[in-house]
Amino acid sequence: MVEELLSGIDEALSQLRPAKLGVGWGYSQANINRRARDIYGNTRLGLNPDGPVDRRIGILKITDQQSEELICLIANYAIHGTVLGGENLRISGDVPGIVSEYVEERTGSPLLFINGAAGNLAPIYSVYPTPESGHLKEFKLLLGDKILKAQEDIVSDRSQVELQFHKLIFETPRKPGLEWPDDLGDYSARSGDRNLILLPINFLKIDDDIAIWGTSLELFCEISNEIRDRSPFPYTFYYGYTNGWMGYMLTEEEVGFGGYELSVSPYTTGAGRDLTETVVSYLKGGLLSK
Repeated sequence: MVEELLSGIDEALSQLRPAKLGVGWGYSQANINRRARDIYGNTRLGLNPDGPVDRRIGILKITDQQSEELICLIANYAIHGTVLGGENLRISGDVPGIVSEYVEERTGSPLLFINGAAGNLAPIYSVYPTPESGHLKEFKLLLGDKILKAQEDIVSDRSQVELQFHKLIFETPRKPGLEWPDDLGDYSARSGDRNLILLPINFLKIDDDIAIWGTSLELFCEISNEIRDRSPFPYTFYYGYTNGWMGYMLTEEEVGFGGYELSVSPYTTGAGRDLTETVVSYLKGGLLSK
């Protein structure tokens, strides 16, 4: 794996060329809230058309500086890759895979698909035993065509960009009584009688209007939605599942409804609110002041 990675980096460096950057938004209704509830408030994995969603597609478009030829697209959308369920035993890229393949066929250029805050978002067809029964090919239209349409309207007009990288450690209490694996020791600490989780948050600022922040979380979309709405950056993208996986983070309201995601979350009730305020404060202060 190390050799393959080094080879890829070497190949990329050998093909460097002047490029231009564009940024914009798309929209797709390929996802749906999956926190289904009954009349008693019991929550299980299913479909909840009345629940919160995030249907924006954040797109970065990179073209050749001289020819305007498309070099690559980066598409950021929140969706679980779970059209196929446990009965399927074939290796599959699921929604991200078939959408990426489709867009690349149409453009002739790579698409990097990056998941967003998909903690409570499923594809509109979920956990089917086969690609056919799960309507997997329909996501070429539901999401792939939406990416293609959106990128057509994006003008790559930045030949010079300023990149700034930032990182902070978000400290939050761990659920009482929860054990912590030794190989994740760097992400744990103790303060008094409390065990803490040390969650890295990475930021990339591009010029003065694009901010990308990422964590190793399956984040509920309400959290990233609020951060985006309150951010001073017109283009604020959340990249989920980055650099590992440290569980689900729910909103305080959703914690009260229980469900699968809560059962595998190491975080306490107020973690989602604390994370929101931490990231918003950093976007408003830390990134802008450096």
